[in-house]
Amino acid sequence: MANVLQPVVRKPKRSNWYFYIVGAVGIALISGLCYFIFSVDLDPAVYELTAVKQIPISAVQNNRLSDVTQISIIPHSGPESIVYVNGTLYTGTENGNILRIRDSKVEVFHDLKQSDCVGSCGRPLGMRLSKNGENIFIVDASSGVYSLSLENGAVDKIFPLDSLFHPRFLDDLDVLPNGEIVISEATVKYSLQELDKEYFESRANGRLLLVNPQTGQWKVLADGLYFPNGVQLHRDGKSLLVAETTRFRVIRVPLDGKSPATMFVDGLPGFPDNIRLSPRGGYWIPINLLLPGLNMLKTRSSMLLRVDEQGDIIEVWRDPQNKVLNVAEVCEAGEYLYTSSYFLPYVGKVKL
Repeated sequence: MANVLQPVVRKPKRSNWYFYIVGAVGIALISGLCYFIFSVDLDPAVYELTAVKQIPISAVQNNRLSDVTQISIIPHSGPESIVYVNGTLYTGTENGNILRIRDSKVEVFHDLKQSDCVGSCGRPLGMRLSKNGENIFIVDASSGVYSLSLENGAVDKIFPLDSLFHPRFLDDLDVLPNGEIVISEATVKYSLQELDKEYFESRANGRLLLVNPQTGQWKVLADGLYFPNGVQLHRDGKSLLVAETTRFRVIRVPLDGKSPATMFVDGLPGFPDNIRLSPRGGYWIPINLLLPGLNMLKTRSSMLLRVDEQGDIIEVWRDPQNKVLNVAEVCEAGEYLYTSSYFLPYVGKVKL
Protein backbone atom coordinates (compact mmCIF):
# COMPACT_ATOMS: atom_id res chain seq x y z
CA MET A 1 0.00 0.00 0.00
CA ALA A 2 1.36 3.38 -0.91
CA ASN A 3 2.27 5.71 1.87
CA VAL A 4 -0.26 8.46 2.28
CA LEU A 5 1.12 11.75 3.37
CA GLN A 6 -0.80 13.23 6.24
CA PRO A 7 -1.36 16.94 6.18
CA VAL A 8 0.82 18.86 8.55
CA VAL A 9 -1.22 20.54 11.24
CA ARG A 10 0.51 23.55 12.66
CA LYS A 11 -0.49 24.65 16.10
CA PRO A 12 -1.24 28.32 16.21
CA LYS A 13 1.35 30.31 18.01
CA ARG A 14 0.26 31.96 21.18
CA SER A 15 0.39 35.68 20.92
CA ASN A 16 2.71 37.72 23.05
CA TRP A 17 -0.33 38.87 24.99
CA TYR A 18 -0.70 35.35 26.42
CA PHE A 19 2.75 35.48 27.95
CA TYR A 20 2.20 39.04 29.15
CA ILE A 21 -0.98 38.00 30.93
CA VAL A 22 0.54 34.88 32.51
CA GLY A 23 3.58 36.86 33.59
CA ALA A 24 1.45 39.64 35.03
CA VAL A 25 -0.66 37.18 37.02
CA GLY A 26 2.46 35.45 38.35
CA ILE A 27 4.03 38.75 39.36
CA ALA A 28 0.79 39.82 41.03
CA LEU A 29 0.60 36.60 43.06
CA ILE A 30 4.22 36.84 44.16
CA SER A 31 3.85 40.54 44.96
CA GLY A 32 0.70 39.86 46.95
CA LEU A 33 2.40 37.15 48.99
CA CYS A 34 5.41 39.36 49.64
CA TYR A 35 3.13 42.21 50.69
CA PHE A 36 1.27 39.89 53.07
CA ILE A 37 4.47 38.57 54.63
CA PHE A 38 6.39 41.82 54.93
CA SER A 39 3.58 44.29 55.64
CA VAL A 40 2.10 42.30 58.53
CA ASP A 41 3.82 42.01 61.88
CA LEU A 42 4.30 38.24 61.79
CA ASP A 43 6.56 36.22 64.04
CA PRO A 44 6.93 32.86 62.27
CA ALA A 45 8.38 29.93 64.18
CA VAL A 46 11.21 27.80 62.84
CA TYR A 47 10.59 24.09 63.33
CA GLU A 48 11.05 20.71 61.71
CA LEU A 49 8.14 18.34 61.23
CA THR A 50 8.37 14.68 62.15
CA ALA A 51 8.71 12.30 59.21
CA VAL A 52 5.36 11.07 57.89
CA LYS A 53 4.10 8.06 59.81
CA GLN A 54 4.02 4.84 57.79
CA ILE A 55 0.69 3.05 57.41
CA PRO A 56 1.07 -0.37 59.07
CA ILE A 57 0.45 -3.45 56.93
CA SER A 58 -2.19 -4.58 59.43
CA ALA A 59 -4.34 -1.48 58.80
CA VAL A 60 -7.52 -1.94 56.76
CA GLN A 61 -7.26 0.30 53.69
CA ASN A 62 -9.67 1.23 50.91
CA ASN A 63 -10.29 3.87 48.22
CA ARG A 64 -13.96 4.28 49.01
CA LEU A 65 -13.88 7.89 50.15
CA SER A 66 -14.30 8.67 46.45
CA ASP A 67 -17.70 6.92 46.61
CA VAL A 68 -19.18 9.52 48.94
CA THR A 69 -22.75 10.63 48.24
CA GLN A 70 -23.28 14.37 48.52
CA ILE A 71 -26.23 15.58 50.58
CA SER A 72 -26.48 19.09 49.17
CA ILE A 73 -27.10 21.97 51.59
CA ILE A 74 -27.06 24.69 48.90
CA PRO A 75 -27.48 27.68 49.30
CA HIS A 76 -25.57 27.01 52.53
CA SER A 77 -21.98 25.82 52.82
CA GLY A 78 -19.35 24.86 55.36
CA PRO A 79 -21.05 22.20 57.54
CA GLU A 80 -18.09 22.08 59.94
CA SER A 81 -19.42 19.65 62.56
CA ILE A 82 -22.16 17.01 62.73
CA VAL A 83 -24.38 15.77 65.55
CA TYR A 84 -26.41 12.61 64.90
CA VAL A 85 -29.63 12.14 66.90
CA ASN A 86 -32.00 9.25 66.15
CA GLY A 87 -31.50 9.33 62.39
CA THR A 88 -31.36 13.13 62.14
CA LEU A 89 -28.25 15.18 61.41
CA TYR A 90 -27.59 18.66 62.78
CA THR A 91 -24.83 20.87 61.45
CA GLY A 92 -23.75 24.52 61.44
CA THR A 93 -22.89 26.57 58.35
CA GLU A 94 -20.60 29.48 57.58
CA ASN A 95 -23.51 31.93 57.39
CA GLY A 96 -24.57 31.14 60.97
CA ASN A 97 -27.43 28.70 60.35
CA ILE A 98 -28.01 25.43 62.18
CA LEU A 99 -29.43 22.91 59.72
CA ARG A 100 -31.50 19.81 60.40
CA ILE A 101 -31.21 16.98 57.85
CA ARG A 102 -33.77 14.17 57.77
CA ASP A 103 -33.81 11.62 54.95
CA SER A 104 -31.61 13.98 52.91
CA LYS A 105 -34.16 16.80 53.36
CA VAL A 106 -32.51 19.96 54.63
CA GLU A 107 -34.17 22.71 56.68
CA VAL A 108 -32.97 25.62 58.80
CA PHE A 109 -33.53 24.66 62.42
CA HIS A 110 -32.12 27.84 63.93
CA ASP A 111 -30.36 31.00 62.76
CA LEU A 112 -27.47 32.01 65.02
CA LYS A 113 -26.40 35.06 63.07
CA GLN A 114 -27.47 38.56 64.02
CA SER A 115 -27.25 39.97 60.51
CA ASP A 116 -26.36 39.03 56.95
CA CYS A 117 -22.70 38.18 57.39
CA VAL A 118 -20.11 35.48 57.10
CA GLY A 119 -17.61 35.30 59.93
CA SER A 120 -17.90 38.88 61.18
CA CYS A 121 -20.75 38.01 63.52
CA GLY A 122 -19.47 34.56 64.39
CA ARG A 123 -19.29 31.15 62.84
CA PRO A 124 -20.61 27.87 64.31
CA LEU A 125 -17.80 25.31 64.41
CA GLY A 126 -17.65 22.36 66.85
CA MET A 127 -20.95 20.83 68.00
CA ARG A 128 -21.76 18.18 70.64
CA LEU A 129 -24.84 16.55 72.12
CA SER A 130 -25.41 17.28 75.81
CA LYS A 131 -25.26 14.45 78.35
CA ASN A 132 -29.05 14.37 78.71
CA GLY A 133 -29.50 14.32 74.93
CA GLU A 134 -31.87 17.28 75.03
CA ASN A 135 -29.54 20.02 73.78
CA ILE A 136 -26.71 20.61 71.36
CA PHE A 137 -23.72 22.65 72.50
CA ILE A 138 -22.42 24.85 69.69
CA VAL A 139 -19.09 26.68 69.54
CA ASP A 140 -19.32 30.03 67.81
CA ALA A 141 -15.77 30.99 66.82
CA SER A 142 -15.92 34.62 67.91
CA SER A 143 -18.78 34.93 70.38
CA GLY A 144 -18.85 31.87 72.64
CA VAL A 145 -20.74 28.64 73.30
CA TYR A 146 -24.50 28.20 72.99
CA SER A 147 -26.99 25.55 74.06
CA LEU A 148 -29.66 24.73 71.47
CA SER A 149 -32.82 22.92 72.60
CA LEU A 150 -33.80 20.04 70.31
CA GLU A 151 -37.37 20.28 71.56
CA ASN A 152 -38.21 23.87 70.69
CA GLY A 153 -35.08 25.40 69.12
CA ALA A 154 -34.51 27.82 71.99
CA VAL A 155 -30.93 29.04 72.37
CA ASP A 156 -29.10 30.08 75.53
CA LYS A 157 -25.57 31.42 75.75
CA ILE A 158 -23.56 29.46 78.29
CA PHE A 159 -20.08 30.92 77.78
CA PRO A 160 -18.77 33.51 78.33
CA LEU A 161 -21.30 35.05 80.70
CA ASP A 162 -19.16 38.02 81.75
CA SER A 163 -17.34 40.81 79.96
CA LEU A 164 -13.90 39.71 81.13
CA PHE A 165 -13.45 37.06 78.45
CA HIS A 166 -13.23 38.06 74.81
CA PRO A 167 -13.05 35.04 72.48
CA ARG A 168 -10.57 35.25 69.64
CA PHE A 169 -10.91 31.90 67.92
CA LEU A 170 -12.88 29.20 69.71
CA ASP A 171 -12.93 25.97 67.73
CA ASP A 172 -14.16 22.63 69.10
CA LEU A 173 -15.50 21.16 72.34
CA ASP A 174 -16.33 17.97 74.19
CA VAL A 175 -18.50 17.20 77.19
CA LEU A 176 -16.94 15.49 80.21
CA PRO A 177 -18.69 12.84 82.34
CA ASN A 178 -19.38 15.42 85.08
CA GLY A 179 -21.10 17.75 82.59
CA GLU A 180 -18.26 20.24 82.29
CA ILE A 181 -17.17 21.33 78.82
CA VAL A 182 -13.66 21.49 77.39
CA ILE A 183 -13.23 24.06 74.62
CA SER A 184 -10.27 24.48 72.29
CA GLU A 185 -9.21 28.06 71.64
CA ALA A 186 -7.10 27.65 68.52
CA THR A 187 -5.28 30.93 69.07
CA VAL A 188 -5.48 33.81 71.51
CA LYS A 189 -3.68 36.10 69.05
CA TYR A 190 -5.72 35.95 65.84
CA SER A 191 -9.37 35.70 64.85
CA LEU A 192 -10.94 33.25 62.41
CA GLN A 193 -10.67 35.90 59.70
CA GLU A 194 -6.89 35.99 60.33
CA LEU A 195 -6.44 32.24 60.03
CA ASP A 196 -3.68 32.53 57.41
CA LYS A 197 -1.59 34.63 59.80
CA GLU A 198 -1.81 31.97 62.48
CA TYR A 199 -0.80 29.30 59.97
CA PHE A 200 2.18 31.36 58.79
CA GLU A 201 3.38 32.00 62.36
CA SER A 202 2.66 28.49 63.66
CA ARG A 203 3.42 29.37 67.25
CA ALA A 204 2.02 28.02 70.53
CA ASN A 205 -0.83 30.54 70.75
CA GLY A 206 -3.59 28.06 71.63
CA ARG A 207 -5.11 26.68 74.82
CA LEU A 208 -7.85 24.52 76.32
CA LEU A 209 -10.59 25.98 78.51
CA LEU A 210 -12.59 24.09 81.14
CA VAL A 211 -16.11 25.54 81.51
CA ASN A 212 -19.00 24.88 83.88
CA PRO A 213 -22.07 25.27 81.61
CA GLN A 214 -24.34 25.82 84.60
CA THR A 215 -22.46 28.78 86.08
CA GLY A 216 -20.26 29.99 83.22
CA GLN A 217 -17.18 29.73 85.42
CA TRP A 218 -14.04 28.79 83.54
CA LYS A 219 -10.33 28.20 83.84
CA VAL A 220 -7.40 27.38 81.59
CA LEU A 221 -6.80 23.63 81.49
CA ALA A 222 -3.72 23.77 79.25
CA ASP A 223 -1.94 26.44 77.23
CA GLY A 224 1.05 26.81 74.95
CA LEU A 225 -0.58 24.58 72.32
CA TYR A 226 -0.03 24.69 68.55
CA PHE A 227 -3.39 25.46 66.97
CA PRO A 228 -5.46 23.08 69.14
CA ASN A 229 -8.30 22.14 66.83
CA GLY A 230 -10.41 19.04 67.43
CA VAL A 231 -10.84 17.75 71.00
CA GLN A 232 -12.12 14.35 72.08
CA LEU A 233 -12.33 12.74 75.52
CA HIS A 234 -10.22 9.59 75.59
CA ARG A 235 -12.04 6.44 76.61
CA ASP A 236 -10.00 6.31 79.81
CA GLY A 237 -12.01 9.33 80.99
CA LYS A 238 -8.85 10.91 82.35
CA SER A 239 -7.36 12.60 79.30
CA LEU A 240 -8.21 14.50 76.14
CA LEU A 241 -7.06 13.95 72.59
CA VAL A 242 -6.19 17.27 70.97
CA ALA A 243 -5.33 17.82 67.30
CA GLU A 244 -2.43 20.26 67.01
CA THR A 245 -3.15 21.09 63.40
CA THR A 246 -0.06 23.09 62.47
CA ARG A 247 2.19 20.38 63.92
CA PHE A 248 0.46 17.50 62.06
CA ARG A 249 -0.13 15.55 65.26
CA VAL A 250 -2.52 14.61 68.06
CA ILE A 251 -1.47 14.95 71.68
CA ARG A 252 -2.99 13.55 74.86
CA VAL A 253 -3.68 16.08 77.62
CA PRO A 254 -4.43 14.86 81.19
CA LEU A 255 -7.57 16.33 82.74
CA ASP A 256 -5.89 16.86 86.12
CA GLY A 257 -4.32 20.05 84.77
CA LYS A 258 -0.97 19.11 86.32
CA SER A 259 0.56 16.24 84.35
CA PRO A 260 2.32 17.09 81.07
CA ALA A 261 0.82 16.27 77.70
CA THR A 262 2.12 13.22 75.84
CA MET A 263 2.26 12.30 72.17
CA PHE A 264 -0.69 10.25 70.88
CA VAL A 265 0.08 10.13 67.15
CA ASP A 266 2.70 12.15 65.26
CA GLY A 267 3.85 12.48 61.68
CA LEU A 268 0.38 12.71 60.15
CA PRO A 269 0.34 13.20 56.35
CA GLY A 270 -1.60 16.47 56.53
CA PHE A 271 -3.67 18.74 58.75
CA PRO A 272 -5.77 16.90 61.37
CA ASP A 273 -9.14 18.43 62.23
CA ASN A 274 -11.99 17.37 64.54
CA ILE A 275 -11.48 14.05 66.32
CA ARG A 276 -14.51 11.85 66.99
CA LEU A 277 -15.23 8.44 68.52
CA SER A 278 -15.93 5.39 66.40
CA PRO A 279 -18.61 3.03 67.78
CA ARG A 280 -16.40 0.17 66.57
CA GLY A 281 -13.52 1.37 68.74
CA GLY A 282 -10.83 3.97 68.34
CA TYR A 283 -11.11 7.47 66.93
CA TRP A 284 -11.66 9.10 63.54
CA ILE A 285 -9.12 11.72 62.45
CA PRO A 286 -9.79 13.48 59.13
CA ILE A 287 -6.63 14.51 57.30
CA ASN A 288 -6.56 17.31 54.76
CA LEU A 289 -3.63 16.61 52.49
CA LEU A 290 -0.98 19.15 51.60
CA LEU A 291 -0.43 20.28 48.04
CA PRO A 292 1.33 23.35 46.65
CA GLY A 293 -0.79 26.45 46.96
CA LEU A 294 -1.43 29.48 49.09
CA ASN A 295 -4.81 28.50 50.53
CA MET A 296 -4.08 25.73 53.02
CA LEU A 297 -7.76 24.99 53.66
CA LYS A 298 -8.86 24.20 50.11
CA THR A 299 -6.58 21.25 49.52
CA ARG A 300 -7.12 18.87 46.64
CA SER A 301 -8.07 15.75 48.54
CA SER A 302 -8.60 14.24 51.98
CA MET A 303 -7.96 11.06 53.91
CA LEU A 304 -9.75 9.48 56.87
CA LEU A 305 -7.77 7.68 59.56
CA ARG A 306 -9.11 5.53 62.37
CA VAL A 307 -6.65 5.00 65.19
CA ASP A 308 -6.87 2.75 68.24
CA GLU A 309 -6.61 3.67 71.92
CA GLN A 310 -2.82 3.87 71.65
CA GLY A 311 -2.81 6.04 68.51
CA ASP A 312 -1.89 3.27 66.07
CA ILE A 313 -3.52 3.52 62.63
CA ILE A 314 -6.01 0.68 62.08
CA GLU A 315 -8.14 1.93 59.17
CA VAL A 316 -7.53 4.23 56.19
CA TRP A 317 -10.04 5.69 53.72
CA ARG A 318 -8.50 7.28 50.61
CA ASP A 319 -9.87 9.42 47.80
CA PRO A 320 -7.81 8.58 44.68
CA GLN A 321 -10.29 10.41 42.44
CA ASN A 322 -9.76 13.68 44.33
CA LYS A 323 -13.50 14.20 44.78
CA VAL A 324 -13.47 15.16 48.46
CA LEU A 325 -11.63 18.46 48.79
CA ASN A 326 -12.00 18.77 52.53
CA VAL A 327 -13.21 16.79 55.54
CA ALA A 328 -13.47 18.54 58.89
CA GLU A 329 -15.07 15.71 60.86
CA VAL A 330 -16.25 12.10 60.58
CA CYS A 331 -19.51 10.99 62.19
CA GLU A 332 -19.98 7.21 62.23
CA ALA A 333 -23.61 6.19 62.75
CA GLY A 334 -25.07 2.79 61.96
CA GLU A 335 -23.95 1.58 58.54
CA TYR A 336 -22.69 4.96 57.35
CA LEU A 337 -19.95 7.50 57.70
CA TYR A 338 -20.99 11.14 57.44
CA THR A 339 -18.35 13.72 56.56
CA SER A 340 -18.43 17.43 57.28
CA SER A 341 -16.43 20.24 55.69
CA TYR A 342 -15.19 23.71 56.51
CA PHE A 343 -16.26 25.14 53.15
CA LEU A 344 -17.99 22.60 50.86
CA PRO A 345 -21.77 22.88 50.16
CA TYR A 346 -22.66 19.36 51.21
CA VAL A 347 -22.56 16.70 53.91
CA GLY A 348 -20.94 13.49 52.69
CA LYS A 349 -22.44 10.04 53.21
CA VAL A 350 -20.74 6.73 52.45
CA LYS A 351 -21.61 3.19 53.48
CA LEU A 352 -19.20 1.29 55.71
